[in-house]
Amino acid sequence: MKCRETTATDAEKAAGQEALQALMEIVNKCMMRRTSQINNKFLPQKIEFIVCVHMKESQVKLYEEVVDESNRNKRGRISSIQKLRKVVNHPDLLIQTTSSNGGLLKASQSEVSGKLHFLQLLISRFRQVSNDKLLIVSNYTQTLDLLDRYFRVKKYGTIRLDGTMSSRARTKVVDRFNEE
Repeated sequence: MKCRETTATDAEKAAGQEALQALMEIVNKCMMRRTSQINNKFLPQKIEFIVCVHMKESQVKLYEEVVDESNRNKRGRISSIQKLRKVVNHPDLLIQTTSSNGGLLKASQSEVSGKLHFLQLLISRFRQVSNDKLLIVSNYTQTLDLLDRYFRVKKYGTIRLDGTMSSRARTKVVDRFNEE
């Protein structure tokens, strides 16, 4: 930490860099990180689309409530940003953190989330025209949990890969996904 100070000497900066390098060597032995270069060997060429989806009316109301709350409480800005991200994905993600029942998801609840409604339409159409597999990526395990519950209700077969898996289990999941 001392090497990051603006007042750090060259010797302190060098010592800090050396300590960081040693720490990275230890961490890299424990963590498996798949880079896009590794994944590109197994996946077809990526085609990317940016789709803007409107929030549903209930999401807009909840979003506005979070913004109002944030304006009243200036200290909780970062937590408000996290809340807004949850509302934009699906209101249940915010309800899960504020209610004891965990925000139970029903199949019809895709109607309260613009993104989930769009995803439902996309998957439905995709299944009509293709037998290919669909890969859905999220930065949030809570979103993956919500999608898992939704897909079970819809009886969609899924394979899940997230950071909670051991490297052995992860390899098995990747191999299973890549099977014909």
